[in-house]
Amino acid sequence: MQDYKQQLSYEEYLVWRKQVLKWLIDHDLDKKDLAASIGYSEKTVYDALGRYERCSKFFIAAVNERMSV
Repeated sequence: MQDYKQQLSYEEYLVWRKQVLKWLIDHDLDKKDLAASIGYSEKTVYDALGRYERCSKFFIAAVNERMSV
């Protein structure tokens, strides 16, 4: 089981965000699909992938776990 929380620096966040967006494209998913699959609201997903300040360590962990499946 992965960590339930993961903290990223701003530079790491930018790289991680790019990986998430690429993963969504590769799997023919959108942010709405991601929200449904990890149990977060669509607004949270849009906010977290749009601004570093809105991206929590718990959100990062949930997305990383989803991408590893």
